[in-house]
Amino acid sequence: MIDADVSEALAFGIGVPAALSSAEVRRLSMPFALEMRDVSFSYGRVRVLEGFDLRVTAGVLMGVVGPNGSGKSTVLKLAAGLATPSRGEILLRDGAVAVGSMSARERALQVSYLPQRMPMPNMTVGELVLCGRHAHRRFLAPYDALDIRAAGEAMERAGVSALEDRQVRELSGGQRQRAYLAMLLAQDARLMLLDEPTSALDIGAAHDALALLRRVVHDDGCTAIAVLHDLDVALRYCDEIAVMERGSLTYLGPAAEVSESPQLEDAFGIRLASHRAFGERCYTFHPRPARS
Repeated sequence: MIDADVSEALAFGIGVPAALSSAEVRRLSMPFALEMRDVSFSYGRVRVLEGFDLRVTAGVLMGVVGPNGSGKSTVLKLAAGLATPSRGEILLRDGAVAVGSMSARERALQVSYLPQRMPMPNMTVGELVLCGRHAHRRFLAPYDALDIRAAGEAMERAGVSALEDRQVRELSGGQRQRAYLAMLLAQDARLMLLDEPTSALDIGAAHDALALLRRVVHDDGCTAIAVLHDLDVALRYCDEIAVMERGSLTYLGPAAEVSESPQLEDAFGIRLASHRAFGERCYTFHPRPARS
């Protein structure tokens, strides 16, 4: 969130508070796809978020990481309009629209959401991907040529065209996840939210899925926010990383820099080592020494 002093400084070019680095100022001046301002949310008596702020720059793949119970999935549900905050604002498209003011169809045209667990529908991959076009159709209208073309292009990009006539229930975990990613691509929303999209995948499939997601974001200029537990995959493929702990945002910035900050190690109670292998940077994680 940009406070009044920073907003005025950015608008009139009169400088910014000294506490902000040039990189932070540049980031705050860019258009955003999602902003959460002073958001609070509870499950019954259990407070999950309190005065939570998050700003997601448009056109990036952001990874949200943190220990279990830190509020990561709740952030996605609030952004998708599937939960309502007790306080605060959730805004899309540089503040042009509030999530709470939109109908379900309007939200689906702007935001797509892939939860942790998806059902095993009794349909083919082609039929599943066409489900992503629901928000683009009039009520009870049949799929038109534009829908068919969008679904076909989405399957091709996700690498599942050869599986179009296969039953979703017959697919491997990696194939099924690509099919669901194709459904999101067919939906053609500018903001994609994915909750643990690699949790059920083997190592190779996890890398493939995140590489595909990053390619889509960079090629199309859309924005994606993915809750991830695989820190190596998150640091390799995401443009930005948000670190959460106990309902608070403890770090938000470039993935290339988070490995140099203490917040990631502190959140998970680990030590992180980065090195180069096969021409790229990769990461290993180690337990902290026990205190004597």
